Amino acid sequence: MKLFSSKATFVSMLLLTAVFFFNSCITVKLISDYDELTDQALHDLQQRTATYFVTLKRDLNDEDGTANYDDYTGFFDKAQIALNTLKIRTGAIEKNSIVQQQVNELASIFDNLEKAHKIGFQSAEAITPPLSSFNTAFTAIAKLQLALKRGNENP
Repeated sequence: MKLFSSKATFVSMLLLTAVFFFNSCITVKLISDYDELTDQALHDLQQRTATYFVTLKRDLNDEDGTANYDDYTGFFDKAQIALNTLKIRTGAIEKNSIVQQQVNELASIFDNLEKAHKIGFQSAEAITPPLSSFNTAFTAIAKLQLALKRGNENP
């Protein structure tokens, strides 16, 4: 009994095997490489945001219990500049849509925080929900950046 009934079947099987072999040698990359500048910019923004919340909480717990928005415009301006820079940088990197989405969501959280601060916080407890949102967003960003960095170190 013959293994292959015809020469054409044998050639087809040989070609199919070759295609599978060569495809197994190709690496498919679905996300961008680690970008140190993006990671550092996000880390710096996280640090400034943490400083903002510590200062805000202290101001709300002071004797007068106020945290006037005008005293914090510098923070919001610097955050907006950092976010705009990050949007441009992440947009320039190929296969970076996940990081772009994270930066856009972070920008939205900043917009909501600024709106809330303009209205005014009544107590230090009122900052817990926005602080939680930032912690969640920055944690997700840090996890992805660390995974990208590990992927860069282990090609």
